[in-house]
Amino acid sequence: CVNTQNAPISINDPSGLITNAYAGNIVGEIETKGVSVLENCSAFGDVTTNVKNDNSQVGGIAGKINKFSATITLMNGCIVNCNITGAFKTTKTPEYNFLNSCGMIAGRLGGDTAAAPLTLGTTDNPVKVSGTINITASEGVEAQSVTISTDNFGSYAVGNGSGVSTTSGSTGQIVNAKYEVVTKQ
Repeated sequence: CVNTQNAPISINDPSGLITNAYAGNIVGEIETKGVSVLENCSAFGDVTTNVKNDNSQVGGIAGKINKFSATITLMNGCIVNCNITGAFKTTKTPEYNFLNSCGMIAGRLGGDTAAAPLTLGTTDNPVKVSGTINITASEGVEAQSVTISTDNFGSYAVGNGSGVSTTSGSTGQIVNAKYEVVTKQ
């Protein structure tokens, strides 16, 4: 699947009433026990939300990936080169993603990691990541922007609170990604 730069994704909540919002260039939410293939996708459309709560989960490829009951590897060979913009600032440590539920690959990863490890990409065929992560200014929160680079892409691959290791590790959720600028379509 490919979403071009000419097809941005946006969740706009002028009323302030939305409590659950999941958006990504390829899929909003994957919450299942049996998805086994999502690979070689390209994500070039900007993804934006102004929903101001932790359940607003947006990512370059997927908004939310959750509740797997089998060991699964997704997103081999996928590409992300877009801008992610959210409005909900994290209260967790500032050296990590400053947006709680926004990530260049996925907004949030979750599930029973001990019983069903979830891996995004492989070491031989990782997810290629570039773009920017932005937070909009609102109610005492200053606007902030980070351009993804070789030094920081791991911190912004998935949203804060996802509990993952980047580029292999011992946790049940692993993100194999690398920084690489791919020309947008």
